[in-house]
Amino acid sequence: MGMSSVEAGRMRALAAEAEPHLVTEPVEWNRKLAAHHDRLTEALRWFITSGDATAAVEMVANLRRYWFDERHHAEARELSAAAVEMDGAPSAPRYAEAMMGWARFTFFTGRPAGDAYALALAAARAQGDAVSEVECLSGLARVALRGGRWDDVRRHAQEALQLARSTGDGSHQRVPVHMLAAAARMTGDYEEARRRYAESIAIGEAMGMASHVPCEHHNLGYVELHCGNVVDAEKMFRMALEGAQRTGATWLLPYCVLDFGILAVAQGDLKLGAVLVTAARSSFDAAGVALDPDDDAEYQSVVQALHDRLDAVRLASLSTHGQALSLEDAVALVGGTSLSS
Repeated sequence: MGMSSVEAGRMRALAAEAEPHLVTEPVEWNRKLAAHHDRLTEALRWFITSGDATAAVEMVANLRRYWFDERHHAEARELSAAAVEMDGAPSAPRYAEAMMGWARFTFFTGRPAGDAYALALAAARAQGDAVSEVECLSGLARVALRGGRWDDVRRHAQEALQLARSTGDGSHQRVPVHMLAAAARMTGDYEEARRRYAESIAIGEAMGMASHVPCEHHNLGYVELHCGNVVDAEKMFRMALEGAQRTGATWLLPYCVLDFGILAVAQGDLKLGAVLVTAARSSFDAAGVALDPDDDAEYQSVVQALHDRLDAVRLASLSTHGQALSLEDAVALVGGTSLSS
């Protein structure tokens, strides 16, 4: 049965109802949206086809966090692009948010995103949307990080942080602080990275953003690993995995599988490491997700180590095993609980 205007309106209302809860109560509300995923998508396409730019832009703005958490990156990029390109979209009230979402999914599907973030930033400034402006500046920092332009990372992140502080809402400071931490980590300033990640965790905890905290435990694990603190790295990776499952940050789970694969290699278990690293890569590829620049550096390093330390036939066999694992099986292999529990 096709989508009616009444049903499209109902799905639009559901997305609007869910959006305020997606940071502080993601488990319950992502589950509610997931139960209607196909109908939400159909409704958004109906508004796009019908030429209702206001409704389409609003739905993109409301669903972007859900799409990210549930790893619908490729679909989100396509739908966001279609909405923001509609006639009348620039005058829609939430155009800047939708533009920022389009830029974000462009980046996280591995495509050049500098121009997208620049356009989104211009829209945010034109609409006086300081929150989207902070996110766009942080996005430009991500683009610079992927390009190894460390000064630009810090410049964009510092500008975003200053603007975030002016909003009076401490939660907006988390991503700029995270980007400063990532720049420090990738340039080998591990003390600064540790300090900034801890600051990001404190912001997340203080602002009720529990689902963001496990990400920083994941990142701190690599800081400890690079400092030679393997036991502390394992502790951080375990906290990231448990936190991701507890708070519903399911987008982080493939990263956790990669974490334990890299840890296994560091501990000398090349067999387990090869299986887990390949399983993580397969999960990212299946979702159309491009690794963050800092995590991609860790991935490339461990892949090279496995090629250097295992013969080609053995590595191919282990990789085949890893590719056959579902994400749920891979999570269970590293000690996580069932994804459906």
